[in-house]
Amino acid sequence: MGSNNPQLQDKDEFRAAYPGIIDNDGNIINPLPTFTTEEFITLVGNWKFKGKGDAEPVEYIDGVSITLDFNNNMENLQGLFQEEAIDKSLGIFNITGTINQYVKDGKLYNLAKQGESGELYITVKSDKDDTEYTFILKINFDNSTMSGDNQLQYALPFTTYGEDRFMLRKKVKKDEVVIPDVPVSGVSLNKNTLTLVEGNSEQLTAAVSPNNAANKAVEWTSDDSDTATVDQDGNVLAIAQGTATITVKTDDGGFEDTCEVTVEEN
Repeated sequence: MGSNNPQLQDKDEFRAAYPGIIDNDGNIINPLPTFTTEEFITLVGNWKFKGKGDAEPVEYIDGVSITLDFNNNMENLQGLFQEEAIDKSLGIFNITGTINQYVKDGKLYNLAKQGESGELYITVKSDKDDTEYTFILKINFDNSTMSGDNQLQYALPFTTYGEDRFMLRKKVKKDEVVIPDVPVSGVSLNKNTLTLVEGNSEQLTAAVSPNNAANKAVEWTSDDSDTATVDQDGNVLAIAQGTATITVKTDDGGFEDTCEVTVEEN
């Protein structure tokens, strides 16, 4: 996505790509004309908040509402997905907002009262391509401007902060998930030498690397089945006195490892 602070970009490169946005010192001249785009992004459904000490974001369904304000002529996140907005100029947007909190819950009220920070997780939808995204805001509550309504409901204003003060994550449907085709890089056996008495057996195990390899299938062979045999689960059976080499080979890449089996007379 690139930095959210346009002043951290190479100034000459930035000015060439988006003339009229920053001056020679890297200061913003004019906001992007995002209100001219055809694309609208709208807020949908409930939202989540992850505060200090929360392992996972907590979803808020009842008793609270949220409003967002933008200083860039934006309405309903209109124009947020323009290429320049995502790649270069997120720092141009100054986002503030308010959460209306019923004190019966109290958690956000207490955090706001202490001026704490956290993350808002908001579902947004692109009306242009019917795609949903998670819109994540890093916020600071402003306890100096909290306002209450008969002690029942409080308005909790907040501002975004930091260079990465918001990000977008596309919500992918299960049938759209693509499992990466990770190639095998090697295989290793748990033992490279093994001694068995005639008639006894032991299972060898093969570890295919990396752990997330797409194809972990292997083939087992013995170079002397009169001495020792091996099945496709790695079970080695001692047949007669002598030595045999058990080989495991990966289907993907043909990587091999071996175990020398010594069979002793019963």
